[in-house]
Amino acid sequence: AAMPPAQTIAQVRGILVGLQKGRVERGLFTSNANAYFSEQALRDFHDSLKPLGKLKSVTPGNEILRGGMTYRSYEAAFAKKTVTLSIFTTPDGKYEQFLVLN
Repeated sequence: AAMPPAQTIAQVRGILVGLQKGRVERGLFTSNANAYFSEQALRDFHDSLKPLGKLKSVTPGNEILRGGMTYRSYEAAFAKKTVTLSIFTTPDGKYEQFLVLN
């Protein structure tokens, strides 16, 4: 599968760093995803990601087209732990799902 453009990887990094601070740029997400990112969910992301320390790298994994959307996994290496991201994007480039799996 093709690698995503550098700007996409940079955007994923930016979203993760925001989630560490309990913030999300709502314009990047679908209405479904924005409903998922409730105040409580953002607090949970902050509480689970903040202790991991500085985000060092984000490495794209497999890309699969599914149901008109693009699925891609990423490995995100923080100072203290590496986590897997599970991301779905819509054809217009918005994030439908952005899950952090430990």
